Amino acid sequence: MKRKELFNQSSEEGFYEARIFTGCPTGVNNFNQTNHKWAATIYKNMRKRVWFPAQVDISKDKVNYSKLDDAERRGYDLALAQLIPNDSIQANQLVDNINPFITSPMVNCAVICQSLEEVVHSESYSIMAEDICNDTDRIYNMHKHDEELRRKNEAVKNMYTSIYDGDAPTLEDLFMIAVANQILEELVFPGGFVLFYTLEKTMTGTAEMISEINKDESLSHVPLFMNIFRTGIIEEYNGIVPDSIIKKAHSLIIKLTDAEKRWTKYMTKNIMGFSDTIINTFIEGQANSVCKNLGIPLLYKKQDNNPLYDVMSKHISGGEHKKRGGFFERNVAEYSKGSLVIDF
Repeated sequence: MKRKELFNQSSEEGFYEARIFTGCPTGVNNFNQTNHKWAATIYKNMRKRVWFPAQVDISKDKVNYSKLDDAERRGYDLALAQLIPNDSIQANQLVDNINPFITSPMVNCAVICQSLEEVVHSESYSIMAEDICNDTDRIYNMHKHDEELRRKNEAVKNMYTSIYDGDAPTLEDLFMIAVANQILEELVFPGGFVLFYTLEKTMTGTAEMISEINKDESLSHVPLFMNIFRTGIIEEYNGIVPDSIIKKAHSLIIKLTDAEKRWTKYMTKNIMGFSDTIINTFIEGQANSVCKNLGIPLLYKKQDNNPLYDVMSKHISGGEHKKRGGFFERNVAEYSKGSLVIDF
């Protein structure tokens, strides 16, 4: 597959003929004409829910940070040190590795908007590291000294770089990049989120900041790449996910599930509410959610209840950012995991 042309005046492709990966677009964005209406919906919803990290009051967290016990403070620092590089990786790879090969103009707009939101998330973590933690430089350089954090970051980096190297991915590679995005959003981030949520009574500003980030990912980023994958499968494979893609997807999900279990147990060591059983069940449930959203067989035994999932879902159940209008309050049901397939 070649990168799409920046501007192709010789293209005869109409806006209603756009394809996710194998189209021939002019390079012109048209918000009124598209056969990928779900992408327009997601884009518009992201723009409606714009928020700024400076709006979140974390002033009390600086004082309360010193009130955390040693295990909680260690976990807080580790979670922050993990999320900072992961969101940085995501912001860059969306623009550098994915968008150049997506040939639907409306989907391009949504992916670019997601990349901007990932930058906002990075800004949020920077504010937290600077205004709350005792040693900002230590947070940013922890990956150089903590072997488990280094392993976790390598697992995320390798998830992307192992799919293809260079500027000539295959069509199957592009579907696997979509799989990797689902894994990052639904499987890699949540462990750090729930750690922050469990400290909510002490670190109220932090929990609110993470909740804003979590809503972006659960309500926009997960549906976006779910629809990219599912629509691409319809366009290229008549709606049937090839066995080769299922096999590769399952392999990647298992690798990151194992890495996330190891990391989350390390990060939450000696923090009340985190047992190996609870962590395993939570991470496996998130892995199953990735499979469900991609429309491929589940990998792990279904579990009805998990306290960590309950903690996380409470923070996104309202759907809307704080002090924002009511669009998602009216439509949040459409955004439950595995349910958002709009106007194929």
